[in-house]
Amino acid sequence: MGIIFIIIILSCFFPQISFAVMPPDFIFNIGAQVAQFLSIITLFTSIAFGFVYQFFKSRFGLLERRKLLVVGITSVLLISGIVTYVYSMDKQQKEYERWLEESRIHSQPIQVNDKQEKEAVETGPIQEIEDSFYNLNKDVAISINDSDFMQVVMSNRVDYVILDAREDIEYTNGHYPDSLHIRFADLRNGQWQKLPKDKYIYVICWSGIRGKEVAEFLREKELAAIYLEGGALSWFDYGGKWIGNVKFADKYSESRYHIVFTTEEVRNMVAQGVLLIDTREPEKFKASHISNSINIPTMYTPSDEIEKTFGQLPSGSKFITVCDGYVNCFDAKVTGVELERRGHEFLGRYNKPWEYAK
Repeated sequence: MGIIFIIIILSCFFPQISFAVMPPDFIFNIGAQVAQFLSIITLFTSIAFGFVYQFFKSRFGLLERRKLLVVGITSVLLISGIVTYVYSMDKQQKEYERWLEESRIHSQPIQVNDKQEKEAVETGPIQEIEDSFYNLNKDVAISINDSDFMQVVMSNRVDYVILDAREDIEYTNGHYPDSLHIRFADLRNGQWQKLPKDKYIYVICWSGIRGKEVAEFLREKELAAIYLEGGALSWFDYGGKWIGNVKFADKYSESRYHIVFTTEEVRNMVAQGVLLIDTREPEKFKASHISNSINIPTMYTPSDEIEKTFGQLPSGSKFITVCDGYVNCFDAKVTGVELERRGHEFLGRYNKPWEYAK
C-alpha cells in the first residue's frame, strides 16, 4: 500500500511530458480508463480499510487510536485520486488544444514566392513538355527535297517514319517500301494519334500538294511532320525506292478517265437520267452546287463512312463526277474508280460547275 501511495504522490508532483501526442479521441479514452481505474482502486482501498477498522475494533479495541490514522490515510488517497484526475484532464485538454493548433498550421496552403514558383515551373512537368520532340524540332523546315530525303533513307537513322497519306487505290498501285499507310481523311478523323510523337514523320502524297496539307495538319497536332516536296511522282523520277507504279494514268488508261465533258453535254446527259456526283470539298459543296447533285468527296470521307456515302447511289447508276480544282478533279477520278467497283458506270468528269446554271 505504501508503494502505491508513493507512486501516486510522485505522479502528482513530478509529472513527465509526453512528446508523442495521440489523437484526441484516443486520449479521451485513456483518460476515462484512468479515472475508472482510480475509482476502482479507491473503492477497494476503502473496503480494505473498512475490514481493518472492524478488525481493530473487535480484536484490539483500538478504535479511538486508529480512527485518526484511518481518516488521514483515506483522505490522502481520496485527495490524491482527485488531484490526479483533475491534473490528467487538464493535461489532456492542453494537449488536445496543441494538437488542434498544429493541425491547423499544417493544413494551411504553402505560400510560394515568385522565385520559388519560377523554379518549380522550370524543373516540373512543364519543362518536360517544353523538351518534347516536337518542341525541339518545330522550327525544322516543313518540306524536304528528293536529294535530302535520299540522304535520310540511306542513313542508319531510326528517328523517323514514312507516312503515305494517299488513297487506297493509289497505295495499292504503288508505294514506298514499308511505309505506313493512313488516308488523310482518316488522319483527320483521329488516326493521327497512332503516329509516333518522338520521331520525324515524312509525308508522301502524289505531287506534294496534299502532302503539304497533311504536314500542316499534323504540325497542328504537335507532330514533327515533313512532306516530300515533289511527292511520289518526283521521287519516282529521281530514282528513289518504290514498289509498283506511281502514275494513276498508267493503270487507269481508259478514255473515260480522261474525258472532260462540256456544259452542254452534261445538261443533255442529266436530262437522260445521268447522275452528277460532286467530288469537291464539303465546304465548297455547301456554298454552291448543281441542283440534285450528290456530294461524295472520297478524299474527305473517313474509311468507316465510305460505304454509307457510296450507298447514296441507286444500283447500277450512270454518273459523271463534278470538280473545279487540281486536287478535287483527281478525287473525281478516284471516286469514279471506287464507284465502278461497286457496280456503277463512270462516264467521265465535268470541271466547270459554275457554268451549269447559266
